[in-house]
Amino acid sequence: MFNKQRGLLGLIVSSTVVVVLAGTVAVAGASSAGRTGMRHRYSIQGLVTSVNNVAAADTCGTLTVTADVPFSFVGGRHGIMTVEVTPATTFTDPGLASPESPSFADVCVGTRVEVQGTFSAGTFTARSVAVLPPPATGAHGIVTSIGTVATAGTCGSATVTGTAFFTLVGGGRFAIRTVAVTTATTFADPAVTSPATASFADVCIGTRVEALGTFAAGTLTATSVAVVPPPTFGVQGIVTSVNGVSTAGTCGVADTAGYFALAGMHQNVGTVDVTLTTTFTDPAVALPTLPSFTDVCVGTHVRALGTAATGTFTATSVAVLPPSHLSGGHRNLRGNPRG
Repeated sequence: MFNKQRGLLGLIVSSTVVVVLAGTVAVAGASSAGRTGMRHRYSIQGLVTSVNNVAAADTCGTLTVTADVPFSFVGGRHGIMTVEVTPATTFTDPGLASPESPSFADVCVGTRVEVQGTFSAGTFTARSVAVLPPPATGAHGIVTSIGTVATAGTCGSATVTGTAFFTLVGGGRFAIRTVAVTTATTFADPAVTSPATASFADVCIGTRVEALGTFAAGTLTATSVAVVPPPTFGVQGIVTSVNGVSTAGTCGVADTAGYFALAGMHQNVGTVDVTLTTTFTDPAVALPTLPSFTDVCVGTHVRALGTAATGTFTATSVAVLPPSHLSGGHRNLRGNPRG
């Protein structure tokens, strides 16, 4: 379709782009009232559905526009709208880095764009086309597989050379989600300290993570993955055994890992793991002696803080408490009289 002004320019063959409008249409200005073929300037957003009448996925425009070319997009209250780009149309794309220059070749089926231009005689002519980045989305949950491997303890590789995948299970609106990581994905893990840097190797089965990125075709491509520390819990009670021995007076061994069983008010018996990094406090121990696992004995009243994962409570700290009081025939495992 040609208007009188285009006829003066020499009858350029036109083509179109179809876009699904996903946003509002803003009128930027208008020509004088009463003028035939009045032109209004608009700004519209949408998802490209065809380029030059071709709707195949990933169809793109040409690097150079030598004639009017159509593309279409859809969305909003306008349904499907056809837009013409001309040799004078300018393009922007924040995803391109110098020395590359944005062009119509960056407008593809499935791309989200914002178009500014004029509307006249049923035709929208683009003055500028901006390629918009896909909307960011996030997912969080527990990692259940790395690639196709679901064996406990399996982790990613320290270096991602292409695209790698992991699966997580979380709450919210999804149950299982596949996450892709690339060479551009960044990683964070508060447990990793300088000079070491976090990597995909810190993403392991059973790890809780938060991933941010773009979602398409059932896969979240992550721009960043953060390892989330497990929540800290506290347990308190009377030690019933140490390293599997329940003989009265049995204690732990200093500077060694081990475990002890704990009987508390709201649980029968729970097992607490002690590691080489677990810290100990005991008000009965005076300097220069330092509290240690040796102060945790059968019959001792303790409070442990730590994390729970896969059915195991691992203590980051253990505090030996003063002996519990008895009141009304009940042992007070919290150290305060009851009554």
